[in-house]
This record gives sequence, C-alpha cells and structure tokens, in this order.
Amino acid sequence: MKTCLKLFLICVLLASCFTKKQNEFKIAKDEKLTFIFDFDATMYNFNKDSAYFDQIYYSIVGGDEKKMAKYQAFVSDLIKTQKEHDVVKNIAAKYYKNVSKKDLNFAIGKIIKHQTPGLGNVIKKLKSQGHQVLIIGGSAFGCGIIPDFVKEFGTSKSDIYSGYFKDFSKQSLQTAFKFDTTNFEYVNCANPDSHTVYSKKKSDLIKLLKKEGKIKGKVVHIGDGENDLEVWKAKEADIFIGFGVNRYSKKVEAGSEIYVKTMDEFETEIKKILHN
Repeated sequence: MKTCLKLFLICVLLASCFTKKQNEFKIAKDEKLTFIFDFDATMYNFNKDSAYFDQIYYSIVGGDEKKMAKYQAFVSDLIKTQKEHDVVKNIAAKYYKNVSKKDLNFAIGKIIKHQTPGLGNVIKKLKSQGHQVLIIGGSAFGCGIIPDFVKEFGTSKSDIYSGYFKDFSKQSLQTAFKFDTTNFEYVNCANPDSHTVYSKKKSDLIKLLKKEGKIKGKVVHIGDGENDLEVWKAKEADIFIGFGVNRYSKKVEAGSEIYVKTMDEFETEIKKILHN
C-alpha cells in the first residue's frame, strides 16, 4: 500500500512539474513571436510521389520505367550506405550533369501539390498578425526548391535558412547538384563565410540568428524530426511543437512537450500559445 502511495505521489509530482513547465511560457499582450518551421515532412508531405530527384529524373528520361527503376535502385543503395551529402554528390555526378530549367519546373510543380493542407493559411495568418515566420531546412535534398515552394505563404528568401548553401542568392537545385560538398556546412545567412552549422544541429543556426539579431522574439519551433527535437533539448526554442501530421515519430512524440497528429490539433495549439 505504501509503495502504491509513493508511486502515486511521484506521478502527481511529475505531472505538476510538466504542467508548470508548460505554464511558464507566457507572452505579453501584443507580444510578437518567432515561429520557425522545418521544411521536409512539415511544410509538405514527403513521399515517393514527391521525391525531388525522382521527379526531375522522371522528366529527363521521359517517364521510361526501366530507367527509373535502375535509377531508384542506385539511389536506394546510396542512402543505405552513405551520408546525405555524399548521396547528393554521387547522384549528381551520375545522373544530373545537364539539368534543364524545364526539368526543375517539372519537379517543383509536382512537389508543390504535396504541401500540407491548411498550413499555408496558418502561416499567412501569423504573418498578418505581425509574428515572424522563418523556415529552416536541414536537408540538402530540399533546400534548393524551398523559395519556389513557399511563395504563396508570403515568405521570401530572407525568411529561409539552411545549413547547406554558402551563397543563398544562387540557391537552386542546379546549385545543389554542382555544389562542392566540402562546403556543405556553411550557413546561408547574411554573413555566409563566417559560420558553419551541421544539418542535425539546427540549434547552432538558431543561436547564430539570435546573435545576429535576425530572430525578433521568443521562439516557437515546429518540426517532425529528431533534429527539430534537438532544438528544444538545446533550449534554443521557448516552446516546441512536434509535427506528426505527415510523418509520425515515436521518439519525437516521446520527447515533445506538445505533439500534434492533425492540422486541427496544430491550429488549436497555435491558438493556445497566442492566447495563453
């Protein structure tokens, strides 16, 4: 009986600590926040039909299924055995020596169809209320098309950051394919030659942006991956929303203070944050 009572008291204590932690996040009336969104599997639903390289190569080979199958087997083997930037380099060297603008537009058009329904409206509303919205992509696969993808969200190149591109003004898929991978860790911010960041360490980039005055308020970070959860653990976000709408992660859910699996849940949590 005493053991049960002790366990009960411990559970109550832990629950109260958790509640207190949530309640500690307070914003003043009319205070403006900085909402930082992950890109892959947050702003769009990454799946077989929306894979960047697949869509471009499909355009290049005119839909030849045999060539596509051979290509996809090559990519699959690379992903199993190599680091991400090495995968990009090897795919580029073998398949993307002459990528045309038509091929790029084809890929972008396909991928845009997979954007997360309703997320654009949430972002537009946040911006209309004066909150800052930034996008931080940690994937070399995705960074090249982010500017084209998010135009309708009312964001611009100045709102987008990545740990991969040294010169943001020249950012494109073609740049990604031809890029010197020894420089992949450069941050594409106002001082691109000054700092570096690894894709799995988004907190380093956020810390840098704070230092340079580019983050204007308390940070609400939204993402689906472990590198997004890392931002929360590193205490570079004041609050973190694990985003399981497009891709579920048991580890991210377990480590998140807030975890959502539907857009309705996400919008509810945003309202709670803004009106707490």
